[in-house]
Amino acid sequence: MRGMIVTATVTTPVVSTGARINIASLIAWASAGHQDLPSLQDGPVVVPVPLHAIWRDEDGKPLWAGTDIYPVGEPLEGREYLHKRYPADRANLGKRMKINTAAGQFKERRRPIRTLSAREWQAGLILGDGADPDDILMLLNDVRAIGPNGAAGYGAVHDWRAEEADLEPEWIAARRNVPARAGLIEGQAKPLRPWVPPYWYSPWWEDCVEGLPCF
Repeated sequence: MRGMIVTATVTTPVVSTGARINIASLIAWASAGHQDLPSLQDGPVVVPVPLHAIWRDEDGKPLWAGTDIYPVGEPLEGREYLHKRYPADRANLGKRMKINTAAGQFKERRRPIRTLSAREWQAGLILGDGADPDDILMLLNDVRAIGPNGAAGYGAVHDWRAEEADLEPEWIAARRNVPARAGLIEGQAKPLRPWVPPYWYSPWWEDCVEGLPCF
């Protein structure tokens, strides 16, 4: 098995929602864009990725050998605001030539968000059989943002780089969500956590032991 440490250079703050971001989820998202997958109307499928599977459940869903993504060094915490403003040039203004931005569908909103600023973010992974480091970098180069609100400019990735590392599956498992029933790591199980991409599909969530809070 070949291990790798991948590092993203990030130029804008990353929005922190409290949810963990796993490198396997980013690789799966990028990999889906290079494959002919069934429509989501038929339900999500496990996207094949060039990672080692540490464990599989009875349905064959894999626990990919990829850690959560961690900031390098102590991140700077911040608080910013997302604004929603309706573009007047696209509004159906009608005869009154104005819209109500204080209520209703055109209401303007100002939502506070928590951010973490760090120049570099890292994750560890183990390649699958026959996979090459270039396969990982090709996919990660499609990932241009880390975390939510990338379209608003947050978590912008300037580049990715990778270096080989001697990593064991146990080290990976200790730094990501692992289904408690897998019995791979010890700890208090937290209810209903995502562990296999796509992370947004809640029917696949399980009680999981969370990974370490640091790399």
